[in-house]
Amino acid sequence: ERVSLSPKLPGDPCSITALGRETAEMTTTAGAVYITTNSGLNWKAQVKETIDATLNRTVSSGVTGASYFTGSIISVLRDSLGAYIAVSSRGNFYLTWKPGQDFWVPHGRDSSKRIQGMGFVNNDVNKGIWMSLRGGDLVFSEPNPDLLQGDVDFKKVNLKSGGYGILDVAFRPGTDEVWASVGGGQLFVSYDGGKTWSFDKQLGKAGALLYKIIFVSKDVGFVLGANGVLLRYSAA
Repeated sequence: ERVSLSPKLPGDPCSITALGRETAEMTTTAGAVYITTNSGLNWKAQVKETIDATLNRTVSSGVTGASYFTGSIISVLRDSLGAYIAVSSRGNFYLTWKPGQDFWVPHGRDSSKRIQGMGFVNNDVNKGIWMSLRGGDLVFSEPNPDLLQGDVDFKKVNLKSGGYGILDVAFRPGTDEVWASVGGGQLFVSYDGGKTWSFDKQLGKAGALLYKIIFVSKDVGFVLGANGVLLRYSAA
C-alpha cells in the first residue's frame, strides 16, 4: 500500500524504522524526525526545526564546518534506544538527537580529517560512538558521551588499514567481537572490543568493495559488497 507524504515535507525521506504494529519513525535529509502510529496516515514531528534552522541559530557557538553546511545530511543511523547520529554531506561535522530533545545538537569533528562514517557501539549510544575518518583512522568515544555538549572526546584505536578508508564497523551481539570493512575489499576483526585488530586472512581480499556489515543476531551476519558480492558470517 502506497503512503502519501506532504509535498511540504522538509527534505527527502532517508530512513524509516518499524517500531511496532502500525508504528514507525521516519527521518529526512533536512533532519526532520516524524513518528506515525496509524500506518502512515498521520505523522507527528519530533523535532521543532530543521538542521538548517538549528545551525543558523547556533553557528556562533563555534562548531567547525557548520557554516559550510549544504543543507543535507548523510549516514543517518538510529540506535536501539531511538538516538540518532547524522553526518553532514561534506563530512566536516556531525549531529546527534535523542528522543525528547527539541533540536539536533551539532558537534565538531575531533580531527582535521573529514568524517567518513559513524555509528553506535553495540547499537547503544550509552556504550559509546565510533567514527571513521578519511585516511583510515578509527576512533571511539568513552561510554555515556555527553551529547549535549559541542565537543565529544574520541580516542584512536590501533587499526592499521594502510591508508584505506574504513567504510563500516559492526559489533557482534553478546561478544567483544568487532568487524570493520576497509577499502580494497578487506575485513579486519577485533576480539577485545576494538582495542587490537587483525586482518581477516581467511577471507583475504574479496575482490570488491565491502561497504555494509550487518549482524542480525549473534550467529547470523552479512557483509554487503559491490558487484553483487554478499558474504555470510561463520563462527567456525
